[in-house]
Amino acid sequence: MLTLEGPRNGITSFVETLTLLGAYSKEREFLMTRHSKLWRVATWLYVLINAGGAVFAFAQDERMHGELHIALLLLGGAGYLIWRLNRQANQQNLAGGGADPRLEYLQQSVDAMALEVERIGEAQRFNEKLKAERAEISPLPKKEV
Repeated sequence: MLTLEGPRNGITSFVETLTLLGAYSKEREFLMTRHSKLWRVATWLYVLINAGGAVFAFAQDERMHGELHIALLLLGGAGYLIWRLNRQANQQNLAGGGADPRLEYLQQSVDAMALEVERIGEAQRFNEKLKAERAEISPLPKKEV
């Protein structure tokens, strides 16, 4: 069983837990920071290209082309808002007092079943050991004449 004992009397932070499991490192943090910066740059390029395209299209008297750029801007903005709201909701769920009580109950039930299966296995091994010892000790069967 994996125990996550930390310097604060058994309480570990999320980062400490991930580090112990090998799922976190400073290199990964750097990559995630670099990726988020790249996404920011890509987002600003998307906005500038579509805003500039809309202005240019309307200046050239291409109404449908300009409306397409405006629609793409709105679609990108809506996607960004949905992503931000979903991200905030996920962060609140992670910080919101632990796991669902039903999930904790399920985990306790699985642990109890695993313990019982282990006990059954021990009992079977003990019975087999007793049978083997009795077979060695038991006298030869009497021959009927």
